[in-house]
Amino acid sequence: MNSDKLNWKNWPVKKIWPAVLLIAICSAIILWIAPTESSIGKGILYVYIHVALIQTGRVGLFFTALIGLIQLITNKSHLRQLILSAGWVSVVFYAVGTLVSILAAIANWGVIFLAEPLYKYSALVLIFTSGILISSEWVKSNRIVGAMTIGIALFLLWADSQVELVMHPDNPIGTSSSNGIKFTFLSLFLLNVIAAGLFIYKYFFKMTKVRTN
Repeated sequence: MNSDKLNWKNWPVKKIWPAVLLIAICSAIILWIAPTESSIGKGILYVYIHVALIQTGRVGLFFTALIGLIQLITNKSHLRQLILSAGWVSVVFYAVGTLVSILAAIANWGVIFLAEPLYKYSALVLIFTSGILISSEWVKSNRIVGAMTIGIALFLLWADSQVELVMHPDNPIGTSSSNGIKFTFLSLFLLNVIAAGLFIYKYFFKMTKVRTN
């Protein structure tokens, strides 16, 4: 890709931070006014953050796989940078969401229940995805990288079909009867998706600029 065509001076890459700060402030306000839950009280605040982060990571990983499919079909070299930027940003959101789930377990269960199968599958998703992203740097063929990336979505779907829940509730937000709880999650989720999109935007153009200079 020709860096002159991108006209980097017109891309306000550094200006995402005010938007990220605004998102953080809005998230804090939402959590401040968010409704609690009768059985776990304010412990649900950890659940809000955990679910929003990890679902954002999942959406990002499926998006990464979609870009892989497009690369497999079109053989466009610049999509490799988009795969890497979207993939790593999604991994970070997924990983942080998993870590927050540990805090949620401590707050709501009083213990980290490591025997919970969901922890194992979350770790496997992170290891598998990181392995794909790292190994793709060594593969020259764009189409092979695209095919490898599609495997992320397939692995996620496989993990979803295998995981069993012990203490972790099944879809606690979706099954809640409180519209306030659902609205809080949806708001945080959308804000996290926007933040992830901003980071993908930043690092995609940063990586492309480095590789074309």
